[in-house]
Amino acid sequence: MAGMLATVINGIKLTELLRSRARVNHFSAIGIPGTVAGYDIWEAREALKEGRILVLSGGTSNPFFSTDSAAALRAVELGMEALLKGTRVRGVFSADPEMHPKAKFYPRLTYQQALVERLAVMDLTAFALCMERKLPIVVFDIARPRAILDIIKGKRIGSLVC
Repeated sequence: MAGMLATVINGIKLTELLRSRARVNHFSAIGIPGTVAGYDIWEAREALKEGRILVLSGGTSNPFFSTDSAAALRAVELGMEALLKGTRVRGVFSADPEMHPKAKFYPRLTYQQALVERLAVMDLTAFALCMERKLPIVVFDIARPRAILDIIKGKRIGSLVC
């Protein structure tokens, strides 16, 4: 539960940062009246039709499902063009680059390549859903200034899994 709440707090901060540049709606699986609206697929779809950016937090509010799985589920059900996965490193590597400085960086790779090489892109449930639905995954350094805005504008950063 603490992890789900942490994503809500991060979602609030991200919404504040984006709001100065774009129209944003924040929905959470754990609604907090007066602070964050509870997730409703119909309201989310309406916000998308209005050209708004969605920030989704709180996971699925179910145990045993990671935030990766929640992100993949929401992206698929809302018909998103890609799933953005922010991490502590610049993208996908052959091994953890924090522990293995010579790890190979992959600017682009296939779902199959990630599976065969056992690359830790995201949890297998989320990864399988993205692969099944052919939803591209952009893995990027969340600490990179303007990363999300750059991706939204079409700039290639991080790794693309497709």
